[in-house]
Amino acid sequence: MNRKRDHKRADSNPPKSSKWLVDGFCWYSRGLLRKQFQSVGFLGTGKLANIPNHHSTIVFANHASWWDPIVAMMCQNHYMSQRTLFAPIDAEQLENYAVLKKMGFYGVRLQSFSGAQQFLETSKKLLAMPSTSIWITPEGKFCDVRDHEQPLMPGLAH
Repeated sequence: MNRKRDHKRADSNPPKSSKWLVDGFCWYSRGLLRKQFQSVGFLGTGKLANIPNHHSTIVFANHASWWDPIVAMMCQNHYMSQRTLFAPIDAEQLENYAVLKKMGFYGVRLQSFSGAQQFLETSKKLLAMPSTSIWITPEGKFCDVRDHEQPLMPGLAH
């Protein structure tokens, strides 16, 4: 069998997200966050109540540190627990943290046209499913949150 073709075929299926695994990870992470953070800001939480549960959502945020996926999962779990979490992540990093695949993270091959195309196809499939949320850091890399000039990758707009 052609390995390249098998990899492409595997990528064509939407990722899975295990609610019990996400919930368990959030329970474990609560203590970590309490020790490391004084507060977490989340703009627009009051507006979340106006989004019907069966609609899909996109949440975008700065990407300041490796804590971002944990904070995103905690916010998702607290504010939008009725939705299934998904989040794109650099495909190479996802291989290093394979457990995230079971929690709705899906790999994106950055800096390539085929990677951008796969990201858009996967995201479109996920958004077509009811009650999903995709958490995106549109800079595509770690950035200082005070840097308002940092360009966003085009995926969010598409």
